[in-house]
Amino acid sequence: MGCNFKDTGSSIPVYFTLKILIMLALSASYPQKRAFITGAASGLGKAFCMDLARDGWTIGMADNNVSALELAAADIQNAGGRPFLFSVGCVRQRPVSTSSSRLSGTSRGYRL
Repeated sequence: MGCNFKDTGSSIPVYFTLKILIMLALSASYPQKRAFITGAASGLGKAFCMDLARDGWTIGMADNNVSALELAAADIQNAGGRPFLFSVGCVRQRPVSTSSSRLSGTSRGYRL
């Protein structure tokens, strides 16, 4: 027994299927759809924020680059998310803890 997949030369349909399943699992696990993401202005942080935004999440976005963070927040809002911005340097834990606590109070908590 086993699964036989026809090689079509493209993994794109499989990638998008997995991405959809992951987002469904996240939304089911965190029904209040609130997250706090560091490094949210660019790269993987922004990409994760965009995925969450397309599913209507409230996102605490933290980064040390304020101008890039503001541009990213506009993209998040246009994609359907609700961004809350926090300018933090992630060298020390205290600014991140303070910002995440502020998000928790502003958006009635977060779970991711």
